Amino acid sequence: MFGLSRFELKITLLVLGIQFVTIVDFMMIMPLGPDFARELGLRLDALGLITAAYVFSAATVSFMSARYMDILPRKRALACCLAGLLCIAVITPSLGESYGLTGLLVGRALAGMFGGPATGLAMTILTDAIAPEKRGRAVGLAGAAFSVAAIAGVPLGLELARIGGWQLPFYSVAVASGLAMLATLLFIPNHLQTRRNGRWQGTWTFLARKKTAVAYLIVGITPIASFLFIPNMFTYFQMNLGYPRELIGLLYAIGGTCTLMSMQIAGWNADRFGIARASVVVSLGSVISAIVLFGFDPLIAPLMVLFPIMMVFNSARSVVAHTGSSLVPVPEERGAHMAFQVTVRHLGTGIGAVMGAWILSTGPTGALEHIEWLLAAYILIVASQPLIMWWLERSIKSESLAPVDVV
Repeated sequence: MFGLSRFELKITLLVLGIQFVTIVDFMMIMPLGPDFARELGLRLDALGLITAAYVFSAATVSFMSARYMDILPRKRALACCLAGLLCIAVITPSLGESYGLTGLLVGRALAGMFGGPATGLAMTILTDAIAPEKRGRAVGLAGAAFSVAAIAGVPLGLELARIGGWQLPFYSVAVASGLAMLATLLFIPNHLQTRRNGRWQGTWTFLARKKTAVAYLIVGITPIASFLFIPNMFTYFQMNLGYPRELIGLLYAIGGTCTLMSMQIAGWNADRFGIARASVVVSLGSVISAIVLFGFDPLIAPLMVLFPIMMVFNSARSVVAHTGSSLVPVPEERGAHMAFQVTVRHLGTGIGAVMGAWILSTGPTGALEHIEWLLAAYILIVASQPLIMWWLERSIKSESLAPVDVV
């Protein structure tokens, strides 16, 4: 199934489940933004800072731990991260109720300390198990965690918040983290890991290698573009376009359902046609869909149509970028590479969220202003991605063809 062996499929689906937990923990903050504003008295244009607290914390911890990721037993380290995520999810509602915005910032920063390394470890285990020629379809399948989170996790979180208050989704994440921890201990084998035997070559030496630097560049700018909009998207839909809050969950579900298959298609095409060609197609689609969705008021088509199309191309850009990056490290460097990749991706996410919060402002009616500047920044960033992906593909090919010295 999916061109993967039974063992490869089992590992990929397990990684998908772990990614689902971490993505829901991260994503549910954004559609709950108006609830936080109402219950805790927060300003809508401050919600991007809550997202940034998570991602900058995740980036920092992932960077500091990268050098140890090819020495530590990955399965145990992943289980510990999921246990930490469980504990933080339990205490975050109390922090928010007691200290408002400051409490939520602290809670999300603590969650990032565990969620960031968990993401990197899960993807390292995936690349340990999957051969390079199948990597695109495996990354696309594991990346479906985003779609599943959008289809089931986020709508369920919104419904739980409606029934039991904004605190209940956090408690649900705690339960899911515990289940993911048990699955990690029971089903991930120990023999996958290739441990580093020699001394660590040095962080800056590792990062300065051409193909590694280019891989991190593409992994970094991909979320910068996406997160210009993502933390503020549903506030924009509700406050600017007058979209009903009770239909937000359905909007997520439709978008997630569409991306569930599109991510598989993006992965297959990256394997078949190469990452550079695939990047041209998905970047062009991203630009056109963003212009249609955010460049016209009133909308020229229903939001139920436009939003899923933009989700499809944004998720496809991510699959192609991460497929390209996964082709760079040798086995004994995968842990460090993926940890630094998480750092770069979360930095990109945080930069995008902060840029969005800085560019946008809240008008007298609660509507977000200056969305056209956000759109211009998005177009410029996405348009650069095919060029960088072409550079990465050439770097990988040139190194693989380089002569080997024989002693």
